[in-house]
Amino acid sequence: MKIRTFLAAALCLALLPTIAAAENTVEALPTTAPMTEPAADVNEYAFDDLDPYYEDMDESQLPAFTENEKARFAEAQRRWDAGERPGDSILDVTENIRVSLVRLPAEQYDGHSWFLFLPYEELTDGEMLQIADAFGQLGIRFDPEDLSWRCCMRGGGIESTRAFKGDEFERRDALREQYMRLGLRPKKEWTADVMDDGVGEVTLDEDAYCGLDCFSFRPVRRLTDEDLLEIIARSTPAPDAAPDELARYEGLFRQELHSKLGMPLSAVREGSEDVGSLEQRSFAGDTRTAYFASFKEAGDGGRRWSGAMDISTGKIVSAEVELDKRLYGEKTLYSDVRMDPWDPHWAELAEKTVVSLLADGAPGIADVQAWCESAPNGTSCAEVRVTMADGAVCRAYASFVLDTVMQVEYNDALSMELEDRYYEKMMEEGNVNE
Repeated sequence: MKIRTFLAAALCLALLPTIAAAENTVEALPTTAPMTEPAADVNEYAFDDLDPYYEDMDESQLPAFTENEKARFAEAQRRWDAGERPGDSILDVTENIRVSLVRLPAEQYDGHSWFLFLPYEELTDGEMLQIADAFGQLGIRFDPEDLSWRCCMRGGGIESTRAFKGDEFERRDALREQYMRLGLRPKKEWTADVMDDGVGEVTLDEDAYCGLDCFSFRPVRRLTDEDLLEIIARSTPAPDAAPDELARYEGLFRQELHSKLGMPLSAVREGSEDVGSLEQRSFAGDTRTAYFASFKEAGDGGRRWSGAMDISTGKIVSAEVELDKRLYGEKTLYSDVRMDPWDPHWAELAEKTVVSLLADGAPGIADVQAWCESAPNGTSCAEVRVTMADGAVCRAYASFVLDTVMQVEYNDALSMELEDRYYEKMMEEGNVNE
């Protein structure tokens, strides 16, 4: 036993350097080059998955038949199979839709060849028969279980088959600018027929679609410039001014906003601009023709200005500056806080703010008066009216909690006079309770 133990120990001692060397040696093993995984071909303009969007939605706006309608549709199909037909067809109805089956170019809509519009209310027996008839005209045996957000919209659930994507936003804005300023127009007239080019729009019965008045069809491909121009021409009527006039109006308006409401001349015009009658936009009956536009301070989180300018005088009719983005960025900001709106502090803060906005040469301040408690966008504020030397009025809204003026609204003397007359008349008729 002793000899065996000795020999085993001797063998371990002999192997020890080899074992140690093996532990500290990295031996290269034969390898193969890593395999590259093929990139998936993703369509940037495909439809979004709306299943999560519909999870908590009311049944009356789900893109589907209700359980009761599913049970009733079998009878409508039986009647159609027996030869009964509705008085009016709903196939390809595109105006004032209550119920409609619109054909689609399947190659531009992920293989879907139709889209069904359903109202918020339960379908009537007559509408069931119309649906069976419309699908029958297409040679399709309709199964309510086939409905989904990909081929159906109910009760105003969504506004379009997909949102603008990729570079479509930027290109749309650039084309709108050219539409307004350079007179650029689409080569062909807009048609609502989606089978024409894959792009279309239908109008809806607002009562049946919870106030939604139209629905847009956008295919699963990148919209061309021509597509976007047609959409712009449809949604943006040509202005009542020539492009060179618009440029002149913008220059005058910029100077006015700089002088009266502190807008930097470098502010960027955002959205569309227009020229039209104030009477169509003002409850007070102002008949002047005005230029309308909005601007944003350069950089993230900057101030915003918007309003209207009388084109006959080049002076502001009404305008506002959003000084603190939290006013509209956070809904009902501190709405439960109440303070004394007639505390002199708010008038002092309002006057200081308005003075800081005025440029050299702007009319001075004639009067400052605490007016009332107000709540723009649900934010509790003290409203202070600052009257300028020329009769114009700046309404300053000072947040109770944030102790800052969130917004200033400017109205010239005439628009204030018309507003006062309007409310006086309403008071006389008993339609205003103050």
